[in-house]
Order: sequence, then structure tokens, then C-alpha cells
Amino acid sequence: MAGSVNRRTLIVGVVVIHAVLLAFILFLLARSRAPSAAMDDEVEPPPPAGAPGTPAGAPTGGRTPATAGGAGIPALTPAANPVRAVPLSQIRFTTGTGVLPAAVSAQTESCQAGILIDWGNRRILWSKSPDAQVPIASMTKMMTVLLLMERIRTDPSITLQTRVKVTKTAAEVAESQVYLDPREEFALDDLLKCIMVFSANDVGHLVAEYLGGGTTAPFVAEMNKRAQELGLTHTRFVTPHGLPVARQKGVDQSTPRELAYLGALLLNYPEVVKWSSTRVTSIRENDARFKPFQLVNRNGLVGKVEGVNGMKTGYTRAAGWCLTATCVRNGRTLICVVTGCPKSDVRNRLVESLLEWGYTQ
Repeated sequence: MAGSVNRRTLIVGVVVIHAVLLAFILFLLARSRAPSAAMDDEVEPPPPAGAPGTPAGAPTGGRTPATAGGAGIPALTPAANPVRAVPLSQIRFTTGTGVLPAAVSAQTESCQAGILIDWGNRRILWSKSPDAQVPIASMTKMMTVLLLMERIRTDPSITLQTRVKVTKTAAEVAESQVYLDPREEFALDDLLKCIMVFSANDVGHLVAEYLGGGTTAPFVAEMNKRAQELGLTHTRFVTPHGLPVARQKGVDQSTPRELAYLGALLLNYPEVVKWSSTRVTSIRENDARFKPFQLVNRNGLVGKVEGVNGMKTGYTRAAGWCLTATCVRNGRTLICVVTGCPKSDVRNRLVESLLEWGYTQ
């Protein structure tokens, strides 16, 4: 009798152990797919409530969408210069004579590097290690978007209405994401919206695949080539989105001065500013297969600080909290870049203070 009880107890114990192990494995799998505040732009603002819903049925009708690796996608061509960008190396900056108020000067201690430029007259109002090469996290996506807009302006086969089918590899990119599903397709304008408003890593990856002919490597190579053409000598890209990648050598890097220049280039594209200046929008509103997904701008200064119309936030452990902010008031454009801040609210207050002071100069 005792032996039977012991065997029964042993069997129950084994079952319990297996159940616990299974639950732990499922937890790890779920965690690897879920967004994380430790990586990229995940703390501010709170994630929206809801990912794609259960499909109501197979997609119906419509033309065959373009795919990131499908036939008919134009090969990556040398970058054009549709906005006649003067390379940064040829721009001569002057230095302002204004002195930061003591309170604002104290705030600047919180960032690793930064710059404030009155872009209209190329006057540097404030700087801190402006040419230091630093990790830039999601501010990487400024170059991704620049290449997208340059291609649209020069390639008649691609417009913002061109539809792109989601790939499995893009859908697997996590952290700041809109939960792309391989059953979906989006217009490039919707993808642009997801990048500029929500800093979606999965969408950045998809755009790179589409323009790279099926993989991101040719696109990243073009990012670096374009950086050199524009005189960004301290800018180096390893991804199209800025997200740290396992076993990847190095991280995306640039300098405050070079990031400010990229932000200025993007101001030449109204299609970009339309979304970078939008506080709240959504995707999937007209797709019955999925729930609408709200996009809240990662840039907390949009809609809060007068004139702020962009451009790109960033966060990783290595980069800290970063921001390239563009601001236009009464025809005067200021661009402020800060990197390496310890918290998002510290970053936002610093940039707001610098902009407010800058407009008094």
C-alpha cells in the first residue's frame, strides 16, 4: 500500500514539474514577442490597447500587392538629391553669443551631447559635444525615411499609395511595433505614418526590405552611402530602425550636428512633416479583419510646445533617451538634438527649455 502511494506521489510530482516547466517556457516565448521598455521608445507614451484582432475572413478583392522580395520591385539605385541638399561638410555655421540662463544650463548636465541650431541662418545657439559620435537608437529612422522619400520623388513606379505586403521577417521584429501581420498589406503612406508617429521598428524593417529588394542589407548599405554623400562623416548605420540586434557588430551612431542636419532635410518633405507633427492617429480603421490600432506620437513635445513639428525620438540602454526636435515659429526654424538623457521627461523638459530660450535669441 505504501509503495503504491509513493508511486502515485512520484507521478504527481513529475506532472507538476513538467507543468511548471511548460508554463515557464510559454512565459519566455511571450516575453520575447512583447514590447519592452528597456529597448526602444516603449515607455513614452503608454502602448496602445490592442494589437491586430482575429481575422474575420480571408482578404478579398483588390490588386496584387507589391511584396518586399517580389518580382517587379526596382533595384536599389544611387540616391538622388531631389531637395538639392548641400552636404553638411559645405555648410558654414556661426556661433551665437547668447548665454544660457543658469537654470537651463543646469538642465543640460543631464544629456551626454546635444546642439541647438537656428537653421535659417545656420547659427549654433548652444552645443555640448556636438561632434561626438554617440548611439542614436530610433533616430536612425530619419535616414530610412529620407531614402524612402528620395526614392518616391525620383522613381515613377513608387508613390505613397504603393501597397506593400507584410513579410514574415518584418512581422517578427519586436519592441516598438504595430504588430504587423503577414496577412496584411499597407500603402507606403501608412508605413510612413507608423514610423514618424509611433517609431515602429517592424515597419522600418519592412520599408528597408521593400526598397532593398527583399532584404535589409542592400538598404543599410545605401543608408551608409547616402550618409557619406551628405557629408555625415561620423554617421554609421547597421540597421534601418536603430534597434539593437543580437550578434550585430556595433550600433547605429551619429553626432548631434549630423542628426540636426538630417532633421532639417526631412523638413523639406511635407508628407513627412504631416505625420511627424500629428499627435494621435490610427491604422487598420477600414480593415474588418483587424482591430484599429491607435498611434500616439512618441515625441511628447508635439501638441505641447508651440511650433514643434517633428522629428524623431529614440531610446536604447546604450543611447539613453534621445530626441531630434524641429520647431517652426513665425517663419523661424530651430532644431534641437539631445542624446543620452536618463529619463524621457528629463529629455523633454530640457529640449523645451532650450527651444524657449532659443526663440529669445
